[in-house]
Amino acid sequence: MSKDRIHFEISERKMLLHFVDVLAIVMALCIIGYSFDLEYLKSSIFNPVHLVVLIIYLKVIGVIFEIYNLQVASNEFLIIKNTVLTVVATVSFYLLTPLYSPELPSNRLQLFTFLMVVFFSLILWRLFYARFLASKRFLQNALFVCDVKQLEEMVLGLENIDPHYKVIAYVSDCSLRKFEKGFHSYMRCVNAYELVDFVKENEITEIVVGNHKPDEMTAELYQQLLKLLESGKVIKEYSQVYEAKTQRIPVHYVDRDFYRFFPFSRSNQNRLYLSIVRVLEIIVSVIGLLITLVLCPHKFNS
Repeated sequence: MSKDRIHFEISERKMLLHFVDVLAIVMALCIIGYSFDLEYLKSSIFNPVHLVVLIIYLKVIGVIFEIYNLQVASNEFLIIKNTVLTVVATVSFYLLTPLYSPELPSNRLQLFTFLMVVFFSLILWRLFYARFLASKRFLQNALFVCDVKQLEEMVLGLENIDPHYKVIAYVSDCSLRKFEKGFHSYMRCVNAYELVDFVKENEITEIVVGNHKPDEMTAELYQQLLKLLESGKVIKEYSQVYEAKTQRIPVHYVDRDFYRFFPFSRSNQNRLYLSIVRVLEIIVSVIGLLITLVLCPHKFNS
């Protein structure tokens, strides 16, 4: 029996990178700081202001050097290059703001140790992610339901954005496509009547519908999609997937969907997911307000 393939949504992978980056650095600074009694390292994580400033620098500079870009995070060479740039810039800015970072120690070796701990904790975690979490076991296998003439454009539009997203099949009348050559010949063609069985047998994690012609969505295909939806499979419309992955709307596909009333799957129906996101939003908002209060100058009247 084949094991179920594990996959993360693009937002889940980015959230994982953001969270574990901070966790790895904080744990490493704590362990090394207490093991060798290095005050600078201990103060950088146990003083709330120092810790928040370090995290802000890491996130802002990390975004600038694209360490949260999933294509970069899956390439070991780019991981090393961009992590070096991110860590050097982050530590430099951190040291240059002594008002909001620990007081510089008399023993300068602590500063070098701080730099090395931040770098190695981040680089080791990122290499682990690229080697194991970005492996084939974590690929997201998708099946497309769309006009064959638009297949290449749609597939490349998503796979170039998300390296873990693989379209392995498409739905069409395979008897008509048997002798055609081109991009879609490298993917499995699936007839509408065998869609349910194919999805179950090939560990398809997502079905993407991108039809724009009424004759492409037959009654048989519609019934097959409804069966998959009722069985818990994720079915999404192409523009919905594209917008989620790029934060942009594919304007060339807007207002051309005749099947807009199909009950596509939506991640925001997950109450646990919504609750976690809401809690995180509140925490980030509170942290932002605290930072604002600390940074804003205060004038006290006598």
